[in-house]
Amino acid sequence: MCGILVAYNNSKFNTLLDFLVLLEKIQHRGQDSFGFTYYNNIKTSNVINLVTKTIKGLIKDNLIENINYKSILSKLFIGHTRYITSGIKTNNVSQPISGLTQNKETFIICFNGNINLDLYKNPINNVNYNIDTELIVRFFENESNNNSLFETILVKFMNTFDRAYSIVIYFKDNIYCLRDRYGVRPLLYNITNNNLLITSES
Repeated sequence: MCGILVAYNNSKFNTLLDFLVLLEKIQHRGQDSFGFTYYNNIKTSNVINLVTKTIKGLIKDNLIENINYKSILSKLFIGHTRYITSGIKTNNVSQPISGLTQNKETFIICFNGNINLDLYKNPINNVNYNIDTELIVRFFENESNNNSLFETILVKFMNTFDRAYSIVIYFKDNIYCLRDRYGVRPLLYNITNNNLLITSES
């Protein structure tokens, strides 16, 4: 069980502090670590840079030391609270986690669920993976080599891995959210006046 939270173009959560206060409300879904991604609003060669940070422990302990989160403004925040169901307890598997397509375009993933690594380790380049999140990232990286539309890769992912997960993916200023076909893991979204909120719990 992990927590996923995304706020896009939402004036109620336009600072990182606002967003983290909201993310803390679903930290009971995962207390090992938390992480977040946001626009840093500084463009380089007309590309908006993304900042991702992952931190061990609880949000409330970190907020006390980082009041400057009030000054970080963004129209996009992606957050995750991690509960370890597979893999070892190291910070490098905390989320959000990023990958690169074959065209060197960045995508960001937050994942809640559990994929059977033994069952699915062979179809993807015969590589063994330590954690399911790593497998998911490599899947999208490998499949992008076919120059497929990203939506086509999403469909192939869902046809390859039938359960059990909820995933949010950011790619080229688009946000995709998906659940496995059986709806085992919770994921809710709301769109109001071009404001988007995605969360593991209402």
